[in-house]
Amino acid sequence: MIKRIVVVAGWFLIASVPARAQIERPVVEITVSGRVSTVTGSPISGAAITVVGSKSATRTDSAGGFRLARVPNDVVTIEFHRLGYVPAMVTLNATNGTDTLFVQMLANTPTVDTFKVTATTNLLAGIVLDAQNQPVSGALVTLVGRKSLEMESGADGWFTFSVERPGPVVFRVKKPGFASLTESLRLDGVRGVVLHLLKPSANLTRIQKSDADGYNNRMVFVWHQTDHRMAVKSSRAAIVTREELAPLGAMPLGNAVRFTKSGRGAANFLTNQNNEACVLLDGYRPMGLTSLDIYRASDVEFVELYPPGSEMSGSLDGYLNITLCSDPFKKRDLRPYYAVVWMRLQN
Repeated sequence: MIKRIVVVAGWFLIASVPARAQIERPVVEITVSGRVSTVTGSPISGAAITVVGSKSATRTDSAGGFRLARVPNDVVTIEFHRLGYVPAMVTLNATNGTDTLFVQMLANTPTVDTFKVTATTNLLAGIVLDAQNQPVSGALVTLVGRKSLEMESGADGWFTFSVERPGPVVFRVKKPGFASLTESLRLDGVRGVVLHLLKPSANLTRIQKSDADGYNNRMVFVWHQTDHRMAVKSSRAAIVTREELAPLGAMPLGNAVRFTKSGRGAANFLTNQNNEACVLLDGYRPMGLTSLDIYRASDVEFVELYPPGSEMSGSLDGYLNITLCSDPFKKRDLRPYYAVVWMRLQN
C-alpha cells in the first residue's frame, strides 16, 4: 500500500503529459482512497469527487472518507467539490496498488465569494498555519515576479491576491522566528492553498537562523534580483512550478520540463542531447555549463528557463559569465541558455 499525505486546497492543475497519455488511457486501473477534512481536521462529508477524463466518481461519507475505484494507472487529476468550500484539485501520479490521500479544503470567505461573482481575473487565497495548525498572523506573503505584490496574513492567517494574468506563480512566505517558505503553482481561476510555517531547529546558530528565515542581506538581494528577472523575462522564457514537476517523480529535470505545460516551449531550445544549460543554483550559486539531468524533478521547487536572448534583466550575467558557460568543443550561441534551478528545502 502506498500512503500519501496531500495538504492541498483550491484548484490544483494537472501537469502536462504526452499526447498519447491524454488520449489513450492505460488498461490497468487502481483504487484511490482517503479522507477530506478542513484545515483543523474536521471531516467534510458529502464532497463530490471525480477523476477528470474518467467515469470514476464518488462522495465522501460522514467521516470524510472516500474510495474511488477504476482510476486509470496514469497521471490523473482528481477534483473535490463541496458547497461552501473552495474547490480542490489534486495531481496524482498513480501507480499499481492502492493510493491513500489526505486532502484539506478551505472554507469560502466573503472575499472569495464576492470575487467569483464580480471579477474576471484570478484569485489566490490561502491560510498560513504553524506546526499545530494555528493561524500565523503578520506573515509576509510575496508573489515573485508580479511587481512585488505582497501582503501580510491577517489575524486569522488568511491572505488573498488578485492577479490579472494566469500562469505559473511563485510566492514566498516569511516571518521572524519561522523558517521561510517558497511555493510554486499554476494559477488559473480561483484556488486556495494551505501553508505551514515551521520553527527552525533550535541547534542553529544566529547566522544560520538568519539564513533560514530569509531576512539576511544576501537572500533579500537574491530574491530582489529574482523578482525583477521574472517580471521582465521575454515570452520565450518559462517558469516551471513544483506543481507540474511533482507528478514526474525521479525523472531527470531536463526531460521532465518537456512534459510540462509551462516548460515544453522553452525546453525545445535545449538542443544538446544532454540538456545542458548555464545553471545558477538557488539564485546565487553558479554551476556553469551543466546538464539539467543531474537534478531530479522530485527534488526541485521550481526552475526558470531562459533560451538565448530571453533573459532581459542581465542579472544572470554577473553570476554566469561567458567563461563559465563556454564550450570549446561545440559552436554554441554566444548568448547562453540560462537555467535557474531552485531546490526544495529538506526537513
